[in-house]
Amino acid sequence: IGVDVELMRPDVEMRALARRFFTSSENAALDRLDGDDLVRGFYGCWTQKEAFVKAVGEGLSFDLDRIEVAVPPAPAGLVSLDGSAADDWTLAAVDAGPGYAAAVAVDTPGAEVVVRDWPADAAA
Repeated sequence: IGVDVELMRPDVEMRALARRFFTSSENAALDRLDGDDLVRGFYGCWTQKEAFVKAVGEGLSFDLDRIEVAVPPAPAGLVSLDGSAADDWTLAAVDAGPGYAAAVAVDTPGAEVVVRDWPADAAA
């Protein structure tokens, strides 16, 4: 399993980072977005990629352009790995609260990702 959570900062050079680390298809999808949609699309894509590389245990030593993911507003998902179909993984967007993007990657096809909220005063 791999998880990534990011604060969505609109002051980041999203298009420049996308050109450096994302696939041509992901960049084309981002080029159709602007404003808040661009911010959500960029961070949605970034968190899916980060969750995946964490799940495979390689972190950023794994070239992010080897992984193609769905770009929000499309539902999260791994489109391809090294240009081949990658249907043995589940990528899911996770609601981490206002201003955050989050994703989880699981090396099981069709896994159901369930998020539970535990109150701070709940017994451990």
